[in-house]
Amino acid sequence: MDTNRHLRGYEALVNWFIGKTLAATALVLALFFASSTVKVQAATPPGLAYPLWDWRLVKDGALPQTVGYFPLEDVLSIKVEDGARLNVTPNQMVVVLQSQVAWKKEIAAWGSCQGTTSFVFTDGSNVGPNSMLITKGTCGTDTIVLRKAKAWGWMTDMYNLDLTNFWRLWAVIIPSRPPRTRG
Repeated sequence: MDTNRHLRGYEALVNWFIGKTLAATALVLALFFASSTVKVQAATPPGLAYPLWDWRLVKDGALPQTVGYFPLEDVLSIKVEDGARLNVTPNQMVVVLQSQVAWKKEIAAWGSCQGTTSFVFTDGSNVGPNSMLITKGTCGTDTIVLRKAKAWGWMTDMYNLDLTNFWRLWAVIIPSRPPRTRG
């Protein structure tokens, strides 16, 4: 009889532990999902900043122009075109993403008021071209952030384009075509 009392005490302890563990797990998950939906104002975009070239100084400003970027793990080819054929205004930009690899890539519109607001992506057999229209303005898009899938498929902010000169230099169509990835 004394043994049954110890077993009941053990069962009560196990049940108490499981209950507390489940409650703690639920709390952690609730906090995680709540924090992932909160928009945070930020002064600088995520990822490594890359300068822009002034296309107006090359080929007497004739468009289209293409430039290569060779950041840490990638090779990017960015082409600047005139937006007149799509009736793009100076406060708008068409961003086009085309990839030559199957794993996921994204270009996200980023603003200091709201962080990432929209994005265009490629993944698997969908290698693009895929496009989005971004707009400059109060709490609009300040620059773009280039993202890619890394470990376990999680999207990682890799690079952003010069926040100071993004609209001043590039208020035109920007098709971005990463030809290959080094990692």
